[in-house]
Amino acid sequence: MKNWLTTLNKTFAEKSNVAQADKTAVEQAFLQFTQLHSYDAQVIIAVCLFSQRRKRPYISDITSFLSEKIDEIIAEKIIERLITSGWLEVRIEGPFGGQEVLCLTPATEQGLRKSKQELLPSFQSQPKNKTLRAIMNTASSARRGVITSVEWNQYAQKITRNPRAKFLIQLKNEKINSDEISLLLFVTGLYFSRGHEVELDECLEFFFPDKLELLKFKSTFTNSNPLVACNYLEIEADFRDNKSIRLSNNWIGLCLGITIQTKTNDHSAWTRIKHTDIIEREMCYNPAIQHKFETWKSLFQTEGYNRFHELTKQRKELSGITVLLSGLPGTGKTEMCKQLAKATGRDLLLFEVSQGRDKFFGESEKIIKGVFTTYRQIVQTEKQFPILLFNEGDSIFQKRKEGNSNASQTENIIQTILLNELEVFEGILMVTTNIPDSFDPAFDRRFLFKQTVELPNALIREKLLQSHFPKLSSTLISYLATNYIFSAAELINFKRQVAIQMLTSRQAENDIINEGIELFLSNGKEKQKRNPIGFRF
Repeated sequence: MKNWLTTLNKTFAEKSNVAQADKTAVEQAFLQFTQLHSYDAQVIIAVCLFSQRRKRPYISDITSFLSEKIDEIIAEKIIERLITSGWLEVRIEGPFGGQEVLCLTPATEQGLRKSKQELLPSFQSQPKNKTLRAIMNTASSARRGVITSVEWNQYAQKITRNPRAKFLIQLKNEKINSDEISLLLFVTGLYFSRGHEVELDECLEFFFPDKLELLKFKSTFTNSNPLVACNYLEIEADFRDNKSIRLSNNWIGLCLGITIQTKTNDHSAWTRIKHTDIIEREMCYNPAIQHKFETWKSLFQTEGYNRFHELTKQRKELSGITVLLSGLPGTGKTEMCKQLAKATGRDLLLFEVSQGRDKFFGESEKIIKGVFTTYRQIVQTEKQFPILLFNEGDSIFQKRKEGNSNASQTENIIQTILLNELEVFEGILMVTTNIPDSFDPAFDRRFLFKQTVELPNALIREKLLQSHFPKLSSTLISYLATNYIFSAAELINFKRQVAIQMLTSRQAENDIINEGIELFLSNGKEKQKRNPIGFRF
């Protein structure tokens, strides 16, 4: 026989005039050629008949077509087996990509069309990813209601009890409970069948028929969930917190037995400052602040962060580090962030407030949400991930407003997004502000560290003067540090002014500094008031 597809269609088509004895003979010959069981062969014949009519059948079409000969549930199981063994495949079609149609695999079609046994799946090596194919088929059956959630949970427990596939072996070794494993495998099956993310509600409706239980689980399914923390699942949510789930590249790679190298592009709302481009400066703060600076420097190092991450993972806590720096302008808050990035070899992602706002309704919320989503992906893919910095954070982190205006609603949604993101934050976030009182009180507990950066005391002021102007006399340094309050930023400004004056005059640098520094420091300021000794009556 030259073409089994044509032969089967002529023999078993509805309007065929072939005698029953001849049909039986053709079926027996087909069984011998394919080496399939009788029920398996009948399913293949049914798919061939639909294909010859230029119609791709739904699985329900095949089970209905064979219902007089084979029970529908048995037919479903046979179809699953044929898909797993590489005879059939499911494709997603329809205007919205929601219809599952059944097709012959290319190997099956070629073998039948050319009548060559060696091309058929049974005569080739076993198809790769057999376990994954079985999960896909069983998940599709569960979605169609062929099996219940209880049966699915039993199936998930069975294949992970003594796993052979590497991705299941790794999953078994993780500290993840059976319900979460069941959910992950269900999402895995649907995701690989469709090739795109799965709506969270669709998955949860299968496991939680009771709406209250569904809402309870959904509210707790955040980035702190072990499946997300282990980098198996990723949650996508719009600014109204409608969630969908996608498999992480890490889990896809484990399932397929490959390594997926990905690089996440930076978000348009931030500017990446390379740590190599940051000028290294010696930082001088009051003792308490200096101690915190050294602590963070150690913690932000790769080794320090990894130890912290392992500790929090053991305790099933988040490993995100969030820091709020407050204080007067010029006290070195932004410079501290830069020097921490420089010292730890991490780039700095500087959030641009102008890029975080949009005149169109709903766009600002999407931008803020997108910043955290993109940063989360970077943290998962970059070993030496950067520090996210919201400079002058009071322009974004604000108190929630009363009223029903569009502006109030937008601001409140933004604050809700920020609160939710900080609740599940992973990575390193630093926020600076001159107005900490403008923050909503709900932000207080969401920052791991809250530090006020004060103006330097007299001793630190002496060190700053010695560092910036080493040629000043010790007497003048002591006098200036004792009588004037200033910051490092002000001394840097003065150094710039000195450089300009050197270009526009013939004075020596030391002369300009000695003559002008007290005038600069006293400009618009009163001398530091000294506490009198004794009592005043």
